[in-house]
Amino acid sequence: MRGFRPAAALITLLIPSALANLNISGARAVATDNKGAEKSYTIKDGKWAEPVALSPAATFKLTFTVTDGDSGVAPQQAFIVFRDTRDDESAPVTLQLGVKPTGKTTYYMDTAKIPQALSHTSGALEASLILSNGVEGYKTTLGAFSLPESSLSEKPAPRTLGNGIHMSPQPEITHTFQSDEKEIPAIKATLGAFAVVAPWMTLVALIGAVWPGLQVKTPPTVMYAWFVCLVALEALILRYWIGLRLYQLLPPFIVLGAITAYVGTVALRSSRVERLKAGGAP
Repeated sequence: MRGFRPAAALITLLIPSALANLNISGARAVATDNKGAEKSYTIKDGKWAEPVALSPAATFKLTFTVTDGDSGVAPQQAFIVFRDTRDDESAPVTLQLGVKPTGKTTYYMDTAKIPQALSHTSGALEASLILSNGVEGYKTTLGAFSLPESSLSEKPAPRTLGNGIHMSPQPEITHTFQSDEKEIPAIKATLGAFAVVAPWMTLVALIGAVWPGLQVKTPPTVMYAWFVCLVALEALILRYWIGLRLYQLLPPFIVLGAITAYVGTVALRSSRVERLKAGGAP
């Protein structure tokens, strides 16, 4: 156990450094002009040998493989960063790179459709590559990178007083609210209330008329089971309305429906037997 602790500490120190040994291999940069002529830029030790200068309507393609030791890996983060060398106040333009699981990475640029952030630069840029695996990263300055003037646009001037900002009264903000509900005339409201209450008043009157001669008997026990099945069936339908899909409803609905039908048949037969015993009509 005494020898285990130094060994474990040594492994702990070695593993992060091994995992963090990010590098690039097989790097290649090619610029193609509008006539199809290609120019390759040699990349050695993470830098291209000469500045990259793109012409109008040209394309640029950078390919490389991210490695960790001898195997290709996909880092957690991979960016290419362009810094404007003529404007120290402008923020660097950071573009994310797509890396395959094998570590193969490709960056493509068309000077006719460059990112908007790059179009507002001076065109004299410095390209850098940043990789990170969450433990330690890899960074290299690739070198100078220039864009043609045809790809650039005028940088929007910052808005200041006297330049697009006017300190003057603004139009009043008005809110449109929902129109008031119409009031129902008293006669119509009274007739509607009577139409709602009348059936219930009729029902109460009929129950009061037959109640003195009504003989209330306890129903068979199976009738309560039928009532429970009906309530469960209604609860299942309510649950379907709230959040179930049809394919989720059908299996339990079919099973519960069959049980309810069977229990209902037995309950009605039992009720008929009880009624016949009491002298009722068949």
